[in-house]
Amino acid sequence: MFGTVMDVTEQVRAEQEARLREQHLVQADKMVSLGILTSGVAHEINNPNHSIMSNVSVLSGVWDDVRPILDRFYGDFGDFVLGGFDYTECRDKLPYMYASALASSKRIELIVNELRDFARNSANERMAATDLNGVVHSAVILMSSLIKKHTDRFCVEPGEHLPSVTGNFQRIEQVVVNLIQNACQSLPDRSRGVTVTTRHEKSLGMVVIEVSDEGAGIAEKHIKQMGTPFFTTKPGAEGTGLGLWISSNIVHEHGGTLTFSSRQGEGTRVVLSLPANGEQGS
Repeated sequence: MFGTVMDVTEQVRAEQEARLREQHLVQADKMVSLGILTSGVAHEINNPNHSIMSNVSVLSGVWDDVRPILDRFYGDFGDFVLGGFDYTECRDKLPYMYASALASSKRIELIVNELRDFARNSANERMAATDLNGVVHSAVILMSSLIKKHTDRFCVEPGEHLPSVTGNFQRIEQVVVNLIQNACQSLPDRSRGVTVTTRHEKSLGMVVIEVSDEGAGIAEKHIKQMGTPFFTTKPGAEGTGLGLWISSNIVHEHGGTLTFSSRQGEGTRVVLSLPANGEQGS
């Protein structure tokens, strides 16, 4: 008997990698489409929300004007029902209800505006003086739902009097969003925490955003691969392996660095450093 044996291990591995890359590219395309969709939805939400905000403000003013009349009626005839409540109860609750509705409407507006700005294609926008504390604040608003889902111990420690950096607000925000998302998703339970810190490293001439977590950590052999396209430590289809790669490119475009340190089972620390501008911020 005669036969031929061919080792196809490399061929099979190459085919698997090709399929994986195709899946990641499809996912990346979905994210682009999601950005376009988010921008459109944000516009559609803002229109009725502005109507709600305006009407609540008017109704609150109407209540302030009509309350003295109702108080006199109550003094003459006693308690009465208003909207299913006794007037004495309704009188105290209505101002709080109007204020709460207005505050909620303003929060919707804030979140929608952040989503719209985040989804904007900002690659060609000019660089400008940027406050990194403001970037962190906006990123936390965008990620508030995910943060609440993953941890009871999320903390922001903003540095005081930080110099500005020259950069694109939305692109730096995209990096911070990615870092917060990764930190939250690494936590094994809600008792573990995430801390975001900003500070001025005067000796290095850098302004720093540090995101540290108490999550699962990253194996030492994988640290050097962080930021490599299509590399991810997330299980299954949870990660595309593109987030940190894109983040690394954005940081590089801004003349900064993105460094990782981690211990398995103890957590990860990611430091984003950007060159500080000469003028001191307020």
